[in-house]
Formats: sequence, structure tokens, C-alpha cells
Amino acid sequence: MRGRLLRSVLAATAGYVLITCVFYWHGVRHMGAAFVSDGGDGADFLWAYWHLPHALLHGHNPFSATGIFFPVGVRLGFHTTTPLEAFAIWPLAKVVGEVLAVNLVNLGAVVLTGLGGWVLARHECHDDRAAFVAGAAFMLLPEHTGRINGHWNLNHAWVLPFALWALLRLYDKPSARRALVLGAFVGVAFLTDLTYFVFWLGAAVVIAVARRRETAALARRLAVGALAAAVLCAPVALPMVMDLRHHELDPLPQFGGAQEHSADLLGFFTPSTQHPLWGRLFHAVKGTVFGLEEYPYVGLLILGLALYAVVRRRRLGPVGPWPVIAAGFMLLALGPYLHVNGWTGGRFEYMGFRFSVPLPFIVFHDLPVLSGLRIPGRFSIMGGLALDVTAAVALARLVRGRAVRVQWVACAVALVVVVVDLLPPPPTPLQPEAVPAAYRAIERSPDQGAVLEVPLTWRDGFGQVGDVANNDVLLYYATKHHRPVASGMIARLPNKRRAALYGFPVYRQVLSLQHQPGFTDKVDFSDADLRAMGIGFVVYHRSRPMPDVLAYVQGLGLPQLADDGDTVVWHVP
Repeated sequence: MRGRLLRSVLAATAGYVLITCVFYWHGVRHMGAAFVSDGGDGADFLWAYWHLPHALLHGHNPFSATGIFFPVGVRLGFHTTTPLEAFAIWPLAKVVGEVLAVNLVNLGAVVLTGLGGWVLARHECHDDRAAFVAGAAFMLLPEHTGRINGHWNLNHAWVLPFALWALLRLYDKPSARRALVLGAFVGVAFLTDLTYFVFWLGAAVVIAVARRRETAALARRLAVGALAAAVLCAPVALPMVMDLRHHELDPLPQFGGAQEHSADLLGFFTPSTQHPLWGRLFHAVKGTVFGLEEYPYVGLLILGLALYAVVRRRRLGPVGPWPVIAAGFMLLALGPYLHVNGWTGGRFEYMGFRFSVPLPFIVFHDLPVLSGLRIPGRFSIMGGLALDVTAAVALARLVRGRAVRVQWVACAVALVVVVVDLLPPPPTPLQPEAVPAAYRAIERSPDQGAVLEVPLTWRDGFGQVGDVANNDVLLYYATKHHRPVASGMIARLPNKRRAALYGFPVYRQVLSLQHQPGFTDKVDFSDADLRAMGIGFVVYHRSRPMPDVLAYVQGLGLPQLADDGDTVVWHVP
């Protein structure tokens, strides 16, 4: 029995590795040479991957960072640092190098996402072939294939099916060992991303209600699992509590942008506009090029099979709580009010927005911590997983009892249809490992002063100050020269820290030279003012021209340390 299970796991893993290699070949063949990253959010994660273990090894709190937004710094309790992946990459990088380690973890997450979907679906449908179709559908969700380039926290969606599988296994056979396994997977989900932990918790509540008689009998074992999860979550949960205590999480303005990142009802039934075969056909229909959250397509075959399982449940048999989970999460994905191909109506007005059909997500704005789940379209990830499992159950029961050859052909055809329907967009963008040569001058310098990058940029999930076009990659450069930087990116920058940054005359004057709206300060800072702030280096990029800043810095007469043709580095004596 165990030998057969092992062969099934190995076969499924090999299949998902093959799919990953085929559809991400551009990244796979450069795995040791360049990061599979867009140079934007991906570069932010590269900074986090470096910062967390670096801070801990030097005896500092990894969830407090003065290396960005210098000298104010930020706290990272609620930032998307993916600590589990950061601390997994650090020792691996010592063996195979940083680029290969990062790519192995993030491309490996694609394989694990498929395998997790297979494990969960197999548990429910008891058919390896139907489960493989479900796993492929989950790993190729446009919500996933659009994440590999930068949203690396959400790229690790495998934590959801594995944690749910562990929960169901505990229901099957309550034991202390299985309770500990459940706690481990829940802790892994929390250490990867708070969003996924909340998604798992929501689905777990539905399962507990559906199996309430068993839940009461499982209370003791569930408590053991909860305790194990709490121990694993503590290194991140405690910094979150401290951040809340110190008011590092401001109340969201209005809906916090949820209205802009809600799923459109049309998106459930129309393919991604980035589909390589027929995506362009839907540009005119949707009126937009692409939206990860706005158009959470799961595939027509998956939708059809799931709907058939619900409508014909008397014939096929019960399908468990999955249709309820799918419906609940897809409803939440629609956001605070209904969008239908951009239409929202105007019957009601609330928080400055007009709409006709309010939806349950509207109450999230008033819930502590949960209000931070301000991108409702992402709820479709769990909804998609539930639909995939429901579809697998339907497919397995439709082919059961037929000739073996018919079963294989039916599942193979279903797999081909799903894969073609969910083809990811090529090519995978790459970010070079190398940094501009001029930064070596900073790295070699004995001066530990901070780096003022021009253009000066501060960004969070609600907007930015400064020119941010291709600017996040500068955070990756900071991992090489090991100096604090004036710029920074964080999920949510508290108003008190933003105000502190605005309080520095030098920064205000630089932003004025950059013609940032709202900044018209008289510019008269000197090299002594820079040094008094702790600035040791000024860096300018000709590819990001800011002529007024360049002219002023040159007028200060700072000694030039390096010039590689694009990047210029001056030293502040």
C-alpha cells in the first residue's frame, strides 16, 4: 500500500515538474544566471530574503528595519517578508548560490502548488488521474501564473491545500501525531503569508461546521494542533502584536482600495487577456489588458464539472463542503459591491462610492486586522482550489466503473483541455544578478553612511512619492553594498513615519527638485546638511534622468567615487 502511494506521489510530482519546465522554460534554463523576477516586487522580496537572516545573525530584531526609509526606518510585522522562505533560502544560497536558491524555492513553489492540489483532491475523490487534473488546474490558475514574477508570497499557494489535507486527515483518524502535522502546516501557512492563513482558517471553519459532530469529539486533538501552530507562528505573531500596540497599522482610508481590486463577475467566465492563444480576443470585451484580482478565471471545464457535481449530487453522491467553500470565497472575491464588466451602478452611496449591489465583503472594513485583507479578488484563490476539488470528485465519479482505457482517455482529455485553457503568458521576465559596477565603490568604502538614491522614492500599497518606474530594483542593490538607503517600499507605511520623513528639509528639497507634486520647498541644502543626516553617498542614474537634481548635486562639489556610464556615485565627506 505504501509502495503504491509513493509511486503515485512520485508520478504526480514528475508530471508537475514537467508542466513547470515547459511553461516556465525561459526561467528554468536561466535558473543559475538570473532571478525569475520583474525587478519590481521581486526585488523587494530579494531585499527581505537578505534582511531577515542578516539582521538575526547580527543580533538585531529582523522585524525592525532602519536600512530602508533611513533614518526613520519601519517595522515589518505586517509586511510581506515571507520569513519561512527567507530563512530557507539563506542556507541553501550558501551551497548553490543566491540566484539558484531563490529560483529553486520560487519555481519549486509552482510544483508544490500542483502537488498540494493533487494531494487534497486525491483525498476527496480517491482517483490519482482526476486528482492530477485538479492539481494542474490549481497550479495554472491565472492568479498563480501572474505571481511568479514578483508576488512571491502568494506564489506559495501550496500551503493552502496541504494544510487543508492535514486537517481532513485528522478528521479521518484523530491522533496526536496527525494533530502535530496539522499544526506544522498551519504554522507554515502563517509564516508564508497572513492572507493564506486567514483563507485556511475560513475554509477550516466551514469544514468544522459541516462535520460538527466529529469536530466536538476532536476538540482535544484540535487543541494540540492549535498549540503546535501557535508555537511556530510566535516569531511572527509577536512582532505583529507589538506593531499593533505601537500603532504601526493605521486605519484604512475608505475601502482601502478594495473597490479597485475586486473580482469582476465577468472574470469568472472569460479567460485571461494574457492567454497566449486567444487572450487578445477578450481585450475589447473586458476593456482592460490584464487584472490578476479583477478577472479570476478558473477554467470552463472546471466550472462545468463543479456545477455538474452540485446539480447532479443525487446521482454522483455528496461532494463535501467544497461547493460551499467555493461559493463563499468567490462571493467575498467580488468585493464590497458588484462589478459586472466595469459596471457598478449608482443606487447607493457609501464612503464616497456609488453602487447598486452591496456584497458581504463590505463589512471587512470595520474588522480589526482583517481589514488589511484589502484586495478581495485574492479570495478567489481559495475559491478556485475548492472548485478544483469539486471538479475532481465529479470527474472521478463520472469515469468510475467504465473500462480502464476509457478512464485514462477521459482524464487525459480533461487534462489537455485544462492546460490549454489556462496557458500562462510567456515569457517569464528575468532580473540580472549583477549590480551596476559603480556600487562597488560604496561596498569598498570604509564609510558606513546611508545612500541617497536619485530619484528619491517612498512606496507602499496605497501609492508612492517620487518616480518609481523600475526603481524597486535599487533595494536589491542595497543587499550588495550593505548600507542603509533613504528610499524604501513597505506594504503599509504608517502616517507617523511618513510625517517623520517629510520633516527632513533635505528630503523635501530633493523631492522639490524632482518636481514631486506638493513639494515646492526652497532648495538650499549643503553637503554638511547631508552629512548631518547620516547620508554618506549620493547615487544618480542617467537612465532615470532628474536633470535639476543632477545639476544641484554637481554644484555641491562632492567628490565623485565612481561612474560606470549610467550610475554615478558621489561621496559626502
